[in-house]
Amino acid sequence: MTKNFKFYGMVTILFAIAGCKSVIDQTELYGTYVDDNPFAAEKLILSSRNEYTQQIQLNKESKVNEFRGRWKFDAQTHAVILEDPIILLDEFGRFRNDYLKPLEGSFFLKAKKGPFRALVLDVNEDTGKTRFRKID
Repeated sequence: MTKNFKFYGMVTILFAIAGCKSVIDQTELYGTYVDDNPFAAEKLILSSRNEYTQQIQLNKESKVNEFRGRWKFDAQTHAVILEDPIILLDEFGRFRNDYLKPLEGSFFLKAKKGPFRALVLDVNEDTGKTRFRKID
């Protein structure tokens, strides 16, 4: 009986921790994020000067395409907002042939803390797909 109580107690605590809404401070966002999708290795670097760098290396190519822009953070919605970014995949996860042409306007990524409180940036919350995971 005691073993079952300990087990269910631990499960309850883990679910409570996982279910808590985390507050994200902008300074936590600074760093490097990666996305390994079926078409390329993509890196996003968010600096403390509100500038971002995107690095995209298509599979089977040695060239790394690099792009720079400005970003901001909306603390109320936890949105990382990239201005005029390069978008490799469309909203359905398909490769965009014209990805080298910057998207005009703003692109929103939802910042949240994933398993073990690691920061992730989601492109589409409806599909539950995590786009970028923080590596440093």
